[in-house]
Amino acid sequence: MQKILLISGWGLGCQPLAGLKTALENLHFQVELIDIFDSSNPAVLEEVLQKAVKADILMGWSLGGQLATILAQKIFEQTGQAKILVTLASNPCFVATVEWPNAMSRVTFEAFKGAFLNDREATLKRFCHLVGAGGVTARNDIRYLQSFIKTDDPINLISGLQQLEQLNLVSILQKYPGRQYHLVSEQDQLIPCQIIADFHFLKANLLKIELLPNVGHGFPYSEITLTSKKICSFLNMT
Repeated sequence: MQKILLISGWGLGCQPLAGLKTALENLHFQVELIDIFDSSNPAVLEEVLQKAVKADILMGWSLGGQLATILAQKIFEQTGQAKILVTLASNPCFVATVEWPNAMSRVTFEAFKGAFLNDREATLKRFCHLVGAGGVTARNDIRYLQSFIKTDDPINLISGLQQLEQLNLVSILQKYPGRQYHLVSEQDQLIPCQIIADFHFLKANLLKIELLPNVGHGFPYSEITLTSKKICSFLNMT
């Protein structure tokens, strides 16, 4: 039985991915679901690496996909093992640069960060609208997400924002020798679907990217069956 380490996205904890975890377990994977963490903290990173090295597949949603990428690279550097990497609605460089323009503009990100520091709860509610938009069940999805809002761990939320702002993992994906699969969504309000062309431009040997039509950033919880089947299909490829 293959083991998956599944990492949540920013702002809403692990609960939105509980359904995907169950679906993957029903497809005979062993899944450990963890929250985002501060990859810039060596002690924290080492603790998570101890979990990750035992997994066959490193997987994450949004910021969690970036964190899974960091873990995959660290394990490869330390052990020579190239874990399978799967990202869901994740941009390797969340804030746009000259070299990676299909991302959130720095002006927009700075405004969001400032709003969060001023009023965490209101900003998380707005964030839920961005995550939940794009799918046919958007209204219900937004309400569902808002039920998970918690503002009692600001340090983790702020460190997550700092990572979204600073991480640029494009070169890691370009050079990573293991299998990697990136699922992106056509109606994503946080990550431009145009990054699919940028992924193809990386020309990594074992990289596969797939665009899901008519779904938004929250497809890992709103389209659980579709998402789990896509993942399973990729993992079963020889």
